Amino acid sequence: MKLRWSAVRELDVPGAVARARAIARAVEESGEPWVATTLVSGQALVLGALQRERQVRQRHADLRMYRAETRSTTGVSLLVSEGAVQQLIVVPRVNGLFGDASAGNFINRTVRGFLRAYNGCGAKAHYFGREHFTLSRRPAGVLGLDVTSGGVWILEAWVGLEAATALDEFNGHSPIGLREALRQARSKRAEDSAGVLVERLHERLRGAFEVPAEAAPSEEPERIEDDPSGPEGIQDSDVHFAQREVPIGVLELGCKVAEPSGSFDVRCRGDVLTSVAAVRDLERRLQGGARAEALEALAGVPWEGARPGDLEALIEGLPLIS
Repeated sequence: MKLRWSAVRELDVPGAVARARAIARAVEESGEPWVATTLVSGQALVLGALQRERQVRQRHADLRMYRAETRSTTGVSLLVSEGAVQQLIVVPRVNGLFGDASAGNFINRTVRGFLRAYNGCGAKAHYFGREHFTLSRRPAGVLGLDVTSGGVWILEAWVGLEAATALDEFNGHSPIGLREALRQARSKRAEDSAGVLVERLHERLRGAFEVPAEAAPSEEPERIEDDPSGPEGIQDSDVHFAQREVPIGVLELGCKVAEPSGSFDVRCRGDVLTSVAAVRDLERRLQGGARAEALEALAGVPWEGARPGDLEALIEGLPLIS
């Protein structure tokens, strides 16, 4: 087995999101791991796959001038304002690149690829078990995670070039962009052009694993513009959500009764890092009244940034589910 990779592309936010979906599908079809790096242009507030735009904008009212785009991975929101680097590590199974990787440590193992790429360019990258990794001890690389219905595991990182993508402080430290982090680290790469920086990051990512990379880039898969994993039926705006604060933000659960049948739809939303497909399964189980078995939908996938007890408490608070 070898590591497949794509040539660096420059795309806007919707293009980068569509590219990630396409590569995930290509990995499912080929059964081989794949890495990619995109230089992202334009401006957008990028939401995690399970986040509600209204809830995010309430927390970040100062970003109302930015249009919202939703990516295919879960996690917290981020801002692309002055260019960003999106990197993808996509594997056909949880231990596709690290033999000891599991659902419980997938992020901790796989994020090493990003850390090696940024450290290799002179930035001081660390991961402290949060929804981001740091550069110069400041929030920088916002992480996105998904496990698809086809069993593909995806970890992505978004790092701002001239301005930070991360929106929240961490331990009193404000977010930072790559250029400033390189200057603080006194890296000789600090004044490189964006194109040169991104190519070097991509080269370092390809060499970050024990699995050898292919000698040449793979053919770029056709981009998938629409998200096939979105829920059907009611809109989130029609649902009343109960909310619970979790370490990286909020977790929400809501339902709406359909009159006159009495059936109901359930929606689980929030900032947690997990699998969209597993959450859809959880919703279906709850809609079928299988509260006791609902959490089994999350077995074998990450549930980072919140505790299972947070979700259990929200389920208990929904009187319509018996």
